[in-house]
Amino acid sequence: MGISKETVIQHLKFARERYGVRKRTSLVIRALFDGLISFSEIFQRHKYW
Repeated sequence: MGISKETVIQHLKFARERYGVRKRTSLVIRALFDGLISFSEIFQRHKYW
């Protein structure tokens, strides 16, 4: 993607603050319920880890 690790960390921090959660797992669950991401997107990304 061409962004630094620090940038990713900062974006995740802002997203967690916006949703009022402390953990990335909670952030993902909230994003799923709000329709920002779908289960199929999670599984598509998972196969590249």
